[in-house]
Amino acid sequence: MPKPKSSHPKLREHKASSRAYVVLNGRTIYLGKHNDPKAHTDYWALIAKWEASGRSLEGVATAADDAAGGAYTFAHLIRDFMEHARDYYGECGEAASYKSVCRLLRVFHEREPVASFGPLKLRTLREHMVAGDWYYTRRGAVVKAQPWNRTNANAQTNRIKRMFKWAVGREIIDANTLHALQAVEALRAGKTKAKPPRKVGPVSEAMVNDVLPHLSRQVAALVRVMWLTGMRPSEACAMRPLEIDATGDVWLYKPSQHKTEHHGIARVIPIGPQCVEVLKPFMDRDAGAFMFSPIEAERERRAALTAARVTPASCGNRPGTNRREKPNRTPGEKYDASSLLKAVTRACANAYPLPKGIWSNSAEGKAWRKQHAFTPYQLRHAAATRTRQATGGLEAVQVMLGHRNQSTTEVYAEPDLKAAVEAARRFG
Repeated sequence: MPKPKSSHPKLREHKASSRAYVVLNGRTIYLGKHNDPKAHTDYWALIAKWEASGRSLEGVATAADDAAGGAYTFAHLIRDFMEHARDYYGECGEAASYKSVCRLLRVFHEREPVASFGPLKLRTLREHMVAGDWYYTRRGAVVKAQPWNRTNANAQTNRIKRMFKWAVGREIIDANTLHALQAVEALRAGKTKAKPPRKVGPVSEAMVNDVLPHLSRQVAALVRVMWLTGMRPSEACAMRPLEIDATGDVWLYKPSQHKTEHHGIARVIPIGPQCVEVLKPFMDRDAGAFMFSPIEAERERRAALTAARVTPASCGNRPGTNRREKPNRTPGEKYDASSLLKAVTRACANAYPLPKGIWSNSAEGKAWRKQHAFTPYQLRHAAATRTRQATGGLEAVQVMLGHRNQSTTEVYAEPDLKAAVEAARRFG
């Protein structure tokens, strides 16, 4: 007679780090070294709490508290801070930037009390960022982290400090812990083994023109808008008719949310005649609707496939009959920075296919892809470069890009919106 299977998730070993872990309701919980008897004791305590609470995550949190002696652990800090970040940053990409550093904290310190974290542990954590010698689980698979460059490692280290600052401001942890972490200096060029950041430069107009035919009508318009105005991807994707003042020959776009709004800076983006012609076909919709809709793009793509169909309508599948009832992904109301990057990357690959004899995973293939591709932010660099060359100054560039105090615009005087409007009238 076969042995009955266990009704609860079993304790597993993370091969890369030799740690014990269990997955409950999709959440991975690490329990120390796999060969440590305490890990097995904590595992059964977790299972007991989980079963007693009706197999809910609330029971897991209670068991974790008991195992940590009631201390405020990194699991609690990550949970509480991310709730704050989603409310505070809104749709800004900063909230998403905390996810990777929180993943790193979970791997190495999830069950540890926050009060035990000091400068030496922060330095060790930064060494793991630079080396990329750690692993994490994603959708049940073990994934190896990639090494972070010097700029990213410094930025993520500062984010950890800001998490502690947030906790100190709410009297969750002692201020001395934060004061000690502030003593950890940033990595300096030439003084660290961390790889330098890749320099991002402007994309050429010839490459943009080559890629445009391989984009949908909506994404092609987004690319042209960013090329002409220098908007951030998040600002361009979130455009709505109600936020555009179209009374003059130069339109003024005032996004309701932008990166520097929490600094009290008003964001006004001038839109010149060339960009106006790009936007006019997308102004014929509800004032509160997003101008560039993935749903609309998908509908147009399917209509084009139907129009190009060779098989008679009486044969084969009819339009819509071979779709999934519950697809894994559905188009959203608007594009975001991630989906825009994926669309542009895919279009670059179609515009510049690999030469014969070169495989995509080879060093030559990767070098080819890197040389024949661009990111949306390079459109922003190109717009800034053209405007600076045309105006001979930095005031118009500062206003156009919405910078508060950026090294890319160096040292500049008080912003002048009129200069940016004139630049948009002549070159936008």
